[in-house]
Amino acid sequence: MASSDFTHYEPHSVAAEKDKSMIEAIINLDEEMLYKRREALSCTMCGYGPVAAAIVAAKEMKAKRADLLKYASSGDTTRDFSAVVGYGSIAIRR
Repeated sequence: MASSDFTHYEPHSVAAEKDKSMIEAIINLDEEMLYKRREALSCTMCGYGPVAAAIVAAKEMKAKRADLLKYASSGDTTRDFSAVVGYGSIAIRR
């Protein structure tokens, strides 16, 4: 298990695009892609290290897939989309 917010304090449209790219790397169980995209996009995902470690550990335990359960931003709750924090729930499975 790993925990992390995604993008911090960007407009919703920008955060959602950055987060979509990061989520794709996680769903593909590709920790290298996660690191590369974080750097390329200047993504402020705070727990990228623990997430990458969880991907590596999950693959060692024969994980084969990951599924996005839910994605939302703080704007979905507050209705202020000018500066949001992204949140996602992803299950890694065998």
